Amino acid sequence: MKKKKTRMCTLFNCDRRHGNVCCADCGFRPKCKNSCQNDPEKCGCVKGDKDHEEKAYDAGREDGLYLALKIVREGGLEALEKEIRFRNITGIKTSLAMKEIEGATQEIKNNVIDTITCLAVHTLHDEFGFGKERAARYVNRFNEKVECLMDQLVFWEDMMEENKKMGIETKIRMLE
Repeated sequence: MKKKKTRMCTLFNCDRRHGNVCCADCGFRPKCKNSCQNDPEKCGCVKGDKDHEEKAYDAGREDGLYLALKIVREGGLEALEKEIRFRNITGIKTSLAMKEIEGATQEIKNNVIDTITCLAVHTLHDEFGFGKERAARYVNRFNEKVECLMDQLVFWEDMMEENKKMGIETKIRMLE
């Protein structure tokens, strides 16, 4: 008896099988609490379905053109150039404009800053004996640097270049 090839899905990620396995081919589907309810014959999301992949690519291009048009209408050509630079630096690929992304990610940014500050202050105290005053000076200066980044007065590339001059190679994995 020939084993049926398991179909893969372009949208869904199975929690149990840890991959993009089509739920229609899974024996655990009746008991699964998070199964996809789409019919693979109708949804068009089976990997390898060239027609679906081409349609998705074309739709993405069209969405990108509409987004570019919206950005130019709202802020001019300079706003579009700024948007392109932002996407190149961050590596973010989405149909949301930079303003929408920034609004949606502000809480994440704040949490990252808070956790990095906490880790750095703890390390400075634990490893280098920083007390309350020196740690407070560090936090104030760190927050100034964060504001400069957020206001785009300085960019990550600038900071990495300065670090390189000190002989310290730093990188941001997202920029690779």
